[in-house]
Amino acid sequence: MYVSQIQPSNKALEFIDKRLLDDNYRGTESSQHNRYDMAEIYDILTIMDRYSPNKAPMRIRDTDLSKRPQNTPDEATYARFCESVKVKVGKGTQDSIRKNIFVDIHRMGLIDRYDGDKRKLDAFDGGSVKYVSLSDDGIKFINSSLLNRAYIFTKALDKLLGGYIELALSMLNERDLWQISKYEFIFFVSAVDTDTSFSVDMNECVELIKSYRLLSRTQQKAVIETLKQKLQPSLYSGNKTKQRDWHNWQNKIDQVYHLFKQSPYFDVSGVDKDVLTLSTRKVVTKAGETLDLPKRSIAEKFAYFKAHRGVT
Repeated sequence: MYVSQIQPSNKALEFIDKRLLDDNYRGTESSQHNRYDMAEIYDILTIMDRYSPNKAPMRIRDTDLSKRPQNTPDEATYARFCESVKVKVGKGTQDSIRKNIFVDIHRMGLIDRYDGDKRKLDAFDGGSVKYVSLSDDGIKFINSSLLNRAYIFTKALDKLLGGYIELALSMLNERDLWQISKYEFIFFVSAVDTDTSFSVDMNECVELIKSYRLLSRTQQKAVIETLKQKLQPSLYSGNKTKQRDWHNWQNKIDQVYHLFKQSPYFDVSGVDKDVLTLSTRKVVTKAGETLDLPKRSIAEKFAYFKAHRGVT
């Protein structure tokens, strides 16, 4: 038992305790450690197109710098590419770009990665990567207007986050929640339609959020503080799978909310950037027309802005 005793019979707290019994309590895999924005990804992909134009596969380093400091001759282009990224973006080493950034933007669908025989790898494939290139969507992204680029990027983020953007849009727009706190996302929203023992559907998720909101602010604060104290790896025996780690669990959703800020569909506010709401922003086109952001599904929104491509 972790938090049920804070308010006995509260369904939300009972659910949290149930979730923590599952070794997959953190939910599905997603981007967790990288912090970047759309402009940085645009710069990286634009530089890639300069060094490896027309979607030509670029040979990358496949050994850490600590093990082999020198680049081989066929990695020279990649080395120059990384140097240009560092100058333009202000961060990124040959290792971090290869092991972190490329992984995420492949899962976004903006690049392709290949094995040594230049066969395309699946975005979640753990095989050895030897080459990278821009994908068709990556080409569209760097050649789009700023407005359309934002919507392409949002669609790409939804792939990376396993549908979290579409899910959040649906819950905020169709379920009349108005806002979703970061902790509500950690505990309940991230459980929707997962392959876990604690999976819930959207209706069940909404009811859990409503139950959580019945707690007083003091009780909600007690939930968080209790979990911070109890979910420390050093308090558990066994390997990482058997341990529980509040910091890693929260860090995962911190990254999700950071990426939500890159989408024109959402506003993220609050002292700790911990409240997600639908955006109230309007977009003014070059032709001077004011476009309201339509509050429908991602597919409908993309169709809407595609129809307005000529005035963006």
